[in-house]
Amino acid sequence: MPKLTIENVGSFEVPKGLKLLNALVEHGGNPRYSCDGKAKCCDCRVEFIDGEPKKMTKAERAKLKDKDALGKYRLSCQCLIKKDMHVRVLKSNTKSKKKKKHADLLEKIKPKPLWVKMKKKK
Repeated sequence: MPKLTIENVGSFEVPKGLKLLNALVEHGGNPRYSCDGKAKCCDCRVEFIDGEPKKMTKAERAKLKDKDALGKYRLSCQCLIKKDMHVRVLKSNTKSKKKKKHADLLEKIKPKPLWVKMKKKK
């Protein structure tokens, strides 16, 4: 099983193929998210310290491009855990003055993922 390390939280073994957002919620990463994991809000953003996936969904790419954020962060709702990862949650729900109760997270990536290779960082 891959190891997920969440900055300032700890390291956890997680099932391969689990959506990163779900793993963060389950293991105390406490990410903020508003769209229930559909690549609409950009609240679930993370910075990869190590183990960044080499592919992203077209939905994530479109959203990050729209926000001029390609290469700056990733959306945890659009990443699957396939290998060891070390991430930093950039928008924590604990920093929010108003804690929102979230609906159950979708287990699968929505919209249906169409994977694209990422350009190499310069």
